[in-house]
Amino acid sequence: GPDVLALLRERMADGLAALVARGMLAPKEGFIPVLTSPPVADETPYPVVTLHLDLDASGERVIGEDLGSEFDEVADEWGELVGWLARVRVEFVVWSLNGDERAKMRQAVRAVLQANLGILESAGCTQIDLELRHADDMETYSAPVFEVVGSLSCVALAAAGLKVSPIRDVA
Repeated sequence: GPDVLALLRERMADGLAALVARGMLAPKEGFIPVLTSPPVADETPYPVVTLHLDLDASGERVIGEDLGSEFDEVADEWGELVGWLARVRVEFVVWSLNGDERAKMRQAVRAVLQANLGILESAGCTQIDLELRHADDMETYSAPVFEVVGSLSCVALAAAGLKVSPIRDVA
């Protein structure tokens, strides 16, 4: 199944880069970092997007955790898929140094995620849900930081593929 965090990071980075290239976003540094850890205030250009895996839990299960099998006549073995459908939630924060930029970034993040719904679904993510809200941090850093806090949740395949030799004898 897909690594939802890695997939979101890739799609977010590519989508924001496309918006910057089209002139729809104009960050000072010419790009918008997409990280999987909080930014280092003095070393990271703003705006910046951080992603954090909040939940990867077993969800829908089937008897024996068997999601399907197929016989490969050439290799003379069974390919089995075992696992479940996982409930996954990735939280993210868009960090910005002014409120107007925050509003543009919120719209950009939503648009990037909407534009990638088909890719997420083709990778095995279903029941995609997005939540966004504004937040302000006036105390942590030397300057006010305006944030878009959000999460994307979905159901995604979490499975392992096995190769199993066919049973030839029963004793």
